[in-house]
Amino acid sequence: IWGIWSILPRNLKAFIVAMSISGFAGPFYWTFSAIYAIDVVGLSSVEWGLIGTAQLATAILFGFPGGKIVDKIGRVRSILLGYVAWIPILLWFICARNFFTLMFIFIVKALTDTLFMPAFMALRGDLIPRELRGRVMALFGMIMNIVAIPSSAIAGVLYQWNPTYPFFANIGLEVFTIAFLILFVKEPTGREV
Repeated sequence: IWGIWSILPRNLKAFIVAMSISGFAGPFYWTFSAIYAIDVVGLSSVEWGLIGTAQLATAILFGFPGGKIVDKIGRVRSILLGYVAWIPILLWFICARNFFTLMFIFIVKALTDTLFMPAFMALRGDLIPRELRGRVMALFGMIMNIVAIPSSAIAGVLYQWNPTYPFFANIGLEVFTIAFLILFVKEPTGREV
């Protein structure tokens, strides 16, 4: 593992570190978002399911146009837009108190994901040298899993203290991710093929 890490390009290392911060932050949101929507907002399980359906349908409808935007404005900029949009979306989620508001929030989230996800996958492919792709992807996945291990447990403690705390923790960590991306991850001038 150390042998692979030591030969990676600096920009790829910075990208992995940024995504690791985000990978640690992720469970603070997704572990308790459904519980929050049902227990705090008061949605039924059917309403929560309908929100998931609307979110997936939006992602399907706008996925290809989102990918075209990523190709036009760049991968790093698209990822940053996704993260910057995520903060007010999550704040809005914390404040939401009815089905229709949450439905709208998750449709907006799906729209921002149509920029973030293709940009994330494209940049990862652009940065990983072809001859190392399998090993680096394995390393990437391993790091993402390791950093996420404590997050759900920490989120559980925070949720017990106050149901909004895990989401605020996510916001704080994602602000740190944004700053790290801006400072250390550059749009590649050449792409690995």
